[in-house]
Amino acid sequence: MSNTECGKWNRLLSKRDLLAYYLLCREDGRVWNTGDIIDKLEKELYVSRRIAFSITRRLYRMNLLQRVDYYVYKCTGFNKYIEELYKNYVCKKKSRLMKQ
Repeated sequence: MSNTECGKWNRLLSKRDLLAYYLLCREDGRVWNTGDIIDKLEKELYVSRRIAFSITRRLYRMNLLQRVDYYVYKCTGFNKYIEELYKNYVCKKKSRLMKQ
């Protein structure tokens, strides 16, 4: 099996990024303004504005935050992310065992 058949996301988020992602995606269907995201992460996770902005940028690059408008984002479902990680893990494990 090639990596293209495996899950979409293969990199685990750091603890801080995972908590930020969970915090933003807890409210299903919510649309976030960039400023609101940064304020929420500052107040809830006690990170600086710079760190909050880099978390937002990292989540966007991983397609966990989808751009709705220029400064407006919505979350990819949290369960979808976990399912893709699971699929990727099983796929890679299966391909390693098949080679033996």
